[in-house]
Amino acid sequence: MISEKRVGKILCNSNLIGFKNLALYEQAGVREYWVVFPVEYVLQQFVLNEAGKYELKNSFTEDEVFTAHIFPDMEVDLGQIFVE
Repeated sequence: MISEKRVGKILCNSNLIGFKNLALYEQAGVREYWVVFPVEYVLQQFVLNEAGKYELKNSFTEDEVFTAHIFPDMEVDLGQIFVE
């Protein structure tokens, strides 16, 4: 049983492997799901909508500050995360 409210996944390349568990996380009620593409310097933020399905809320790049939907006080400077 998944009890977390959020899940993050890091991908090594731009394939759909990181998205294979979306249905499982939707069923478990995980309210927020992040997919990180380290090669492309992108973080995608998915949030459960009222119908219980994920929708892409935002895509962030290396020069932006990421704010979690379920933790609005949490800010992550992606410029400090995505370093070469």
